[in-house]
Amino acid sequence: MKEKKKQKSKQKLVQKPKWYDELILDLKKIQFEMIVKGKWKIGERIVKEEGRPEYGEETIKDISNDLKIDKSDLWRCIQFYNKVDDPSTFVNKSWDFIRKNILPTQKKELIIQDDTTKTRLNPYDSNMFYFTQPTNLNSLG
Repeated sequence: MKEKKKQKSKQKLVQKPKWYDELILDLKKIQFEMIVKGKWKIGERIVKEEGRPEYGEETIKDISNDLKIDKSDLWRCIQFYNKVDDPSTFVNKSWDFIRKNILPTQKKELIIQDDTTKTRLNPYDSNMFYFTQPTNLNSLG
């Protein structure tokens, strides 16, 4: 048993070739891109259903249960879709970066509707995404 641990620790110390490191970087970029595009597409698909009378909190709860996705993450997908016109802009960003820097926080969000500014305390409220404006992506750096 101790020999296996020694072999594993020796394997970890071996320097990987440069092509392997580049492969890993490329695969991480693809992974980030697919996660970000996937989250955006989930938001898009849910928003397209919003006109149905049965759409609402209960539907999000059902989707969350059936897909094994946290309900708040589904609301973030909706927010992301409504705030960002082109998800490929975030090709090198993680979903965690987007959640923390692009999407509203749990505390408060300013919402613009008909030239008035309102404060909504629950950013995951089912009506919130109707009021969000596209983000100026150039200001994010």
